[in-house]
Amino acid sequence: MMFEVLSPSTRKVDLFVKLTEYQAIESVRMIVYVDPARETIETWKRLSANAWRDVKHAVGAPLRIDDPGLEIPAAEIFARD
Repeated sequence: MMFEVLSPSTRKVDLFVKLTEYQAIESVRMIVYVDPARETIETWKRLSANAWRDVKHAVGAPLRIDDPGLEIPAAEIFARD
């Protein structure tokens, strides 16, 4: 699993160049992009060797990771304390 926290200065590289690089790593099953400026989460889940599903989560929705059965509330991900 890869987590990428987006920043305004590298956002395009993170979403396009790094995505391709992460998808090429055979052991990566899920890629999570967290955008603190927009408070959004986007996940890419591997379906097969060359197939991925992109999910843009609703604002405020928790991040659910099926394996190992983890749910992280959006409020905790975007907490600024």
